Amino acid sequence: MDFIRTCAFSAMHIFPYSKRSGTPAAAMPAQVPNAVKEARAARAAEAASQMERAYLLGCVGETYPVLFEEGGEGVSRGHAPNYTLVTVARENLRNQVLPVSITSIREDGLFGTLPDAPPA
Repeated sequence: MDFIRTCAFSAMHIFPYSKRSGTPAAAMPAQVPNAVKEARAARAAEAASQMERAYLLGCVGETYPVLFEEGGEGVSRGHAPNYTLVTVARENLRNQVLPVSITSIREDGLFGTLPDAPPA
């Protein structure tokens, strides 16, 4: 856990080790019990969630060029150079790269405004 926190990952994919027959690890006599693996994965997932939120909060106030890829229902979504999903309150921006001022975080990434648009 110390190593994970030291790295301060912006995102992590967590999965518990599962024994695969024929691998050297599967032949080891000492195996970690499933309950321990699940508890460790849960602790790692909580740390990952905290680090992701901290990373996203660090993006607030920044301006990124965003490649818009999809939209509808009053918004457009795309990715910044740091691969973070960015949403703005304007439709029909698909296939455009526009500067976005990041104003807040969302459950699925960042929210921002375009320079010529009033804040939503």
